[in-house]
Amino acid sequence: MHSEQDFHEAVVALKTKLEAHHGDFITGSKVGEILIDQCKFRLKNLDHPKLTLSQLIKQYLSDTLTAYSPQGGDTLYFVGKGAQPLTAQPEYRFWTAFAKADELCHFAIRESDSEPVIVEGDTDSAGLKILPKVTLSDLEAIKASFIDVHVIGPEQSPLPSADIPYLQWVALVRASSYQQMSAWSLYRIEQIKRLFKARLINLGVQEADQARLERFLSESQRKKIRSVASVARDEQQARSVTLSHDSNLSRNPDQIFRDAVVAVISQLSVSELRELKLPAGLLSDALQKG
Repeated sequence: MHSEQDFHEAVVALKTKLEAHHGDFITGSKVGEILIDQCKFRLKNLDHPKLTLSQLIKQYLSDTLTAYSPQGGDTLYFVGKGAQPLTAQPEYRFWTAFAKADELCHFAIRESDSEPVIVEGDTDSAGLKILPKVTLSDLEAIKASFIDVHVIGPEQSPLPSADIPYLQWVALVRASSYQQMSAWSLYRIEQIKRLFKARLINLGVQEADQARLERFLSESQRKKIRSVASVARDEQQARSVTLSHDSNLSRNPDQIFRDAVVAVISQLSVSELRELKLPAGLLSDALQKG
């Protein structure tokens, strides 16, 4: 059994362990794991005071953990002070407002309460901190770093050259290798999140607000969930792609790009196709020919 002295020593030890997570989010169950595994203390072995984990956190860790939001049957806490739940709901458009270089709207933060908002092109931005969005130069840098760190599998073709412009490079990767495109997508998302954090720091956003806004952006990105059927279709089409890196070298670069664009468009859903920006005249001519 644990004594009351053991309990107070465990609380001090727990606070010390939680310092390694400062500025992050953590679940109540994870706090309980740290208490048992790293502080070697179990609440059920304490006679006095009798506490549940949530009572322990509320009464003895209020200077270390701030309740943020329910998470299933658990509670999500911010390790630090001052993080209040956001009233804005994550939406994919928040992600594109920051992550898409050609998106007309912007991701902004309201100065009064640090809430995220979408700013349209000509909207009054008074009282807002507008985050500089991801630029094509940023994406080119991410592309170059991915080429440097990505390990090519034994049966995979080399990645297209870093000298190829970004949009054409992505189209070639998408058309030639599902596995490499998947690895690229994950890498790009993580690097964009790092850029987001750097932009927040440069704007002087408080640490507690940085953490909740980073989480908000991640949740917004995950709002674009592709169907199982769509993923299966991509895998089937990726397996059927016959273009190889070697054969591309002997072909006209413009034709390679057109073929890659066609391959990409064939994989898009109707809703994704509706988002494409196509010349109205050419589209009308194509429909009349059909």
